Amino acid sequence: MKTSRLPRVEPNTPARAGQLASRKTSFGPRSRYAVAAVHTRFSHWSWFVWDAEKPEADGSPSIIRQENTREAAVAGLPLDD
Repeated sequence: MKTSRLPRVEPNTPARAGQLASRKTSFGPRSRYAVAAVHTRFSHWSWFVWDAEKPEADGSPSIIRQENTREAAVAGLPLDD
């Protein structure tokens, strides 16, 4: 995942908990994964990772990780094709 592709992250707004605080950035083989900051009811956002190859029952990508930093959220996942 190249730093030039990193989106702007909005300041955390607890009233918007659960909503995206940044655009999703795709990465990995065939853009399998996506990472984005999500507003929380606390003082900082959380970083979520979605996996397009593990869909939920409704067909949407499943959330496979939630971490306090982007680095921790993507750790160990293949970043490039």
